[in-house]
Amino acid sequence: MGGSNYPVISDDDRDPRSNGAKCKIVFEAKIFGPVPDLVAQLTTGDHLRLHYNQGPPPRIELRNNENEQVGSLVGKKVLVQVIECMLNGVAYVAEVLTISGSTITIQVRNA
Repeated sequence: MGGSNYPVISDDDRDPRSNGAKCKIVFEAKIFGPVPDLVAQLTTGDHLRLHYNQGPPPRIELRNNENEQVGSLVGKKVLVQVIECMLNGVAYVAEVLTISGSTITIQVRNA
């Protein structure tokens, strides 16, 4: 057998819903349009769920444990890939890393 032009994906990275490792995504972002009353309840280490809203306009909402929209994710090129993976059943979580006034930095990763 000759060499292959396909990427090598370990079994640990393979998710049958995710088309392999392309849906294993980690990045940092700021919450866009934070809802003040809900953001005031956040602390470092809290987890938010990503929810795809078809819109218009299409967007990824960040929701708390009560399913309330805390804010959104916008402006990241990786979001197109995240949305594609979410539509194929892959779940993501956002962990609150830092809070500085109304600026909240999160890390998004596979749930």
